[in-house]
Amino acid sequence: MRSQNRGFYQSRRKTVQQAILPVFFVVAVLAIAMFFIIRNSNEIVPDDDNSRVAAAWESGQYAEAASLSDDMLRESPLDSMLLLYNGFSNFYQGITLVNHDERQAHLNRAMFSLRKLLYAPPSGYEEEIWYILGKTYFHKGSYFYDNAAKYFEQCLTAGYEAED
Repeated sequence: MRSQNRGFYQSRRKTVQQAILPVFFVVAVLAIAMFFIIRNSNEIVPDDDNSRVAAAWESGQYAEAASLSDDMLRESPLDSMLLLYNGFSNFYQGITLVNHDERQAHLNRAMFSLRKLLYAPPSGYEEEIWYILGKTYFHKGSYFYDNAAKYFEQCLTAGYEAED
């Protein structure tokens, strides 16, 4: 009699093990999927604040994009997309101003953001950052032409060609 009982328990144990293995596999796949979803959640569901800055930038409202990104950079000073929008919008806002002091202030903010961005640029924007940084130095005046030439040379070496 004992041998029958052991056989029953051993077969039951194998059935339970066979049932647990697929469940464990499904849980592992779901955990990996959740990891990648959470990790890339900013790409799937865009952040409202970043999307507001992007919308202001896309519509050509450079002053609004600059002020929004300035406010948001106080909370996260190394956010690469915020630095990109801040640098570009301050540059484009600065070159439209007639008042020399205001113009220089915007160009200085653009230089600060773009130079900080050079440490970890968003993928695909490195040459454009060099180009706008070169234009910023060029618009700063004759004392900065050597820096403008440096960044324009990097653009040419990388093969970047702008419309202007």
